[in-house]
Formats: sequence, structure tokens, C-alpha cells
Amino acid sequence: MFTARPPLPQPKYLPIQQAEAKKLWNKNPDIILVSADAYVDHPSFPTALLGRTLIEAGYSVAVISQPDWKDRSGKSFAEFGKPNLFFAVVPGAVDPMINAYTPALRKRRDDA
Repeated sequence: MFTARPPLPQPKYLPIQQAEAKKLWNKNPDIILVSADAYVDHPSFPTALLGRTLIEAGYSVAVISQPDWKDRSGKSFAEFGKPNLFFAVVPGAVDPMINAYTPALRKRRDDA
């Protein structure tokens, strides 16, 4: 049976470094959010919205923003160690169609 967790206090910002997470939670985070976008703490950005909602639900959260996906050693994903529950990949704030195509529906030559 599912047991509800008490809400955690909302930090000023979601932790993006291990030292910040340890200071807030005194343990490894329950959930680590991974986003290809820069972390912006505003409700119009999915990472902040999801992270704050999870904290309200009683889960400790940390954010890995813009990890170096070409680094095969995995250092950028190992910043917080192993999460207690899981890693979550968060969608970006801009739809991929907007990034890939112009308003005339032509394929972009470079990023938006």
C-alpha cells in the first residue's frame, strides 16, 4: 500500500551541486532530474515545475542540467551519486519541432 510522505520545505533553488543537496537533504536525493536545458527556477520551465511538485510530495530532488552527453566516463551524471529512487529525464521548455524547423516548415541549418 502507498504511504504518503510529509511535504519537505521548499528550498530557494533546487540543488544543482552535491554540496547543496547534502546541505538540504543530508542524504543522496530520492530523485535526480536530468534536463538538456539550463536550469531556470520558474514555473514555465518543466524542471522547476516537476522538481517543486516532487518536493511538495515529500521527495528530495536534485537537478543535473545540460550534462555532457559526449563524455563516455559519465562524470556529469555522477555528480550526486546514485539516487535513492530513480533518475528522471525532463523535457525541454521548447518543443523539438520549433528547434528543428523554421516557421515555413523548412529544416533549420543550425540550432534555434
